[in-house]
Order: sequence, then C-alpha cells, then structure tokens
Amino acid sequence: MTPETRKPRTRLSAEARRARLLVSAAKIVVDQGFFPVSMEGIARDCGVSKGLVYAHFPTQESLANGLLGAHLTQIEPALAEAGNRRDLLNAALAAADAYFDHIAGNGLLLNILIGSSHALGRLDTKVLRQRDRLVLPLLRRARRELGLTTRETLAAFNLILAIPEEAGRLAFTGRMAPAAARGLMRLLVKSAIDSIQPSRAL
Repeated sequence: MTPETRKPRTRLSAEARRARLLVSAAKIVVDQGFFPVSMEGIARDCGVSKGLVYAHFPTQESLANGLLGAHLTQIEPALAEAGNRRDLLNAALAAADAYFDHIAGNGLLLNILIGSSHALGRLDTKVLRQRDRLVLPLLRRARRELGLTTRETLAAFNLILAIPEEAGRLAFTGRMAPAAARGLMRLLVKSAIDSIQPSRAL
C-alpha cells in the first residue's frame, strides 16, 4: 500500500478512548481476581502510553469509580424492570437473572470492585447513589413484604446474592452451561425466598 492509498488512522474521541480503557481494566481485574490494577498493564493492553491512562484516570480511586459506574449503568435497566414486578418472588428472580447475566458475561467484576472499594473507601457519592438506586427499592420491598428487620433483610440479601454470583461464575468460566447454571440459580433463589416465608414454606 502506497502512502497515497494508505487509510488515515481514525482518532478516537475522548469518550471512546475512556470506554476502551475501562474495557481493558475490567478484563485485567477479572483475570487477576483483585483490584487495584497496573496502569502500565492497561496502557500495554490498549497500545497507548501510560500518560494517556493517567489523563483519564489519575488515581486508582477514579478508575474504580469509573468501572463501577459503567457496569452499574449496564445492569440498571434490567434491575429497574425487576423492581416493577408485582410479585416479590418474580421480582427477586428477575433481579437474580440480571445479576447472573452480568456475571456470565463479565465475570465477578462488580463483586471484586465493590469489595475492594468498600475496604479502601473508594466509592464516590455519585456511584454510591447509583448503587443505592438499584438496590434499596428491592430491599425495602423485601423487608416490608417478608416482615423482616433491616438487619435480617441485609443478611438474607447477602446470602441470596451469592447464588447468582456463583452460578454466573460457573457459566463465565465454562464449568457449567449457561442454561443449566441459570436453571439451578433460579431454583435455589426460589427455595431461599420460600424458606424466609414460613406461611408459604409450611
């Protein structure tokens, strides 16, 4: 190809470049299983300078919040739809489906980031509000309809949350077919919800 016929290199917008860096960072987080990540590793994976990575994410805190914000935004529509289900069990199953789908497609990224960010105090106000907007309506509904205390509701939520996390991980790693993992997940979530409702379980 001569200089005259060579196609000019397409210059990415700042937004597209940022999104590409986040995709690379997410992959590295899931592959290594922990956060923080090496900015140099992100630069190497994207074929850009380390300075460009720091221009978009000057600190690990900004990177953590960027990743969380992007992935909470991905899952937000499905969780909002789940919250509109009339029946609490169907709402819980729809929410579990949404979380399962995210993990099956992205690995345990949210789990890793939220755990690391809580421990290191790295969640900014915007991301905290986004997280609460997704989770609190379902938690309040469960507390009200199941007659639980706040402490009991949070304990039940964390226990049930582990079900789609593990099922999604099995699907993501190829250790179980996605359809089989989803079916098992839904069965276990339903059983867990039923066990909290004595009148239905007896």
